[in-house]
Amino acid sequence: MRWYLFIAEYNPDDIRKTTTGDYDFMRYYLFIAGYNGKTEQVGVAISDDGQHWEISPEPIIPVGKPGSWDAVQTSNPSVLFENGRFRMWYQGVDERNCYRIGYAESDNGWTWQKKPDVMFQRPGLDTIENVPRREGYHQPLVLHDHDRYLMYFSDHRGEPGHIRIAESKDGCTWDVLPDDCLAPLKRWESNGLHYPWVMRENTGFVMWYTSEDYRHHWFLNRAVSEDGIHWRRDPNSHPVIGLETTRRFSAGNYWMPRHLLKFFPNYRHPQVRAAYPDKFKMPEGFPGKMMISLYDRVIFPFRARRFMSFNNSSVVKMPDESYLMYFQSRDENGTLSIGRCTSTDGIRWDNAETDILHAQIQNTGYEWCSVFDADPHLLILEDG
Repeated sequence: MRWYLFIAEYNPDDIRKTTTGDYDFMRYYLFIAGYNGKTEQVGVAISDDGQHWEISPEPIIPVGKPGSWDAVQTSNPSVLFENGRFRMWYQGVDERNCYRIGYAESDNGWTWQKKPDVMFQRPGLDTIENVPRREGYHQPLVLHDHDRYLMYFSDHRGEPGHIRIAESKDGCTWDVLPDDCLAPLKRWESNGLHYPWVMRENTGFVMWYTSEDYRHHWFLNRAVSEDGIHWRRDPNSHPVIGLETTRRFSAGNYWMPRHLLKFFPNYRHPQVRAAYPDKFKMPEGFPGKMMISLYDRVIFPFRARRFMSFNNSSVVKMPDESYLMYFQSRDENGTLSIGRCTSTDGIRWDNAETDILHAQIQNTGYEWCSVFDADPHLLILEDG
């Protein structure tokens, strides 16, 4: 039998002491990025059953002071537990829209110390003028593979993102390999590759990565490798997850005035949506039912095909050898949230559900993640 240890402690003053053995509980420790309408920052959600979550009342990796390398955003956490300590690599953004990868450590997974002397950035980034929408190294995934650390990350060089690899002996000083790990090749990758997630399997390595096409549609895809360096796409895994999620209409959904459709796809982002408040809720009674029926039968399928997406995956292997994926989803109204699905082989995924956290976040009233939750990273350590 395989024993698993889920490192997930909510109270730093009451850390659970565990010893090797068989565990009758599974505690999920889910690192996320939350957004409050102004700032995106890293926090954590904790659960014993994957259904009911405790949300950190404040971000655990807040943005830095004005002028610092992460003054605008912290997001995309990648976490390992080694030698009794938590280690996190995360994305930071400054006022110039430059992306870098920083580092933090923790004794308990709750209280973190940033390490400002450990910085991973593209050479020459500080001298670039007129920085485009995204520039630099970001979206890290760090894997400890025997005597080396591998970091898979997205590199934006004034063009669509490429996935690259860096190697390290200690996880702090990195050497970037000269060749791209994966570069845009397919039509659904025309606007870049993002969010690599890599897992070591018995037969080699598996990567789930996100692609973006020229219409800003996002897809989850799969690639495989024997050595973790040289990768080939799985031709039968595009996309990894389809759009077969159940339509869940509620009073919180809004009717979109026709003249606002011209703002898509930018309208999907909450910052843009906030600038156009003239949307309105469905009316009550018979007129509302007619509009809802029209919306569900005609408009929703159209918008779902255009704007719903699944990306930024976090995959763990469970004790029964099944796979559990947490992912970032975007609904037809443009709202980001974290979803999940399951698989028996890591290729075909079922039981996709979205918005597993946001309703509970709204109930807490925590401001730092009130608009959306994204960038999931589920930490699981195998004992022994």
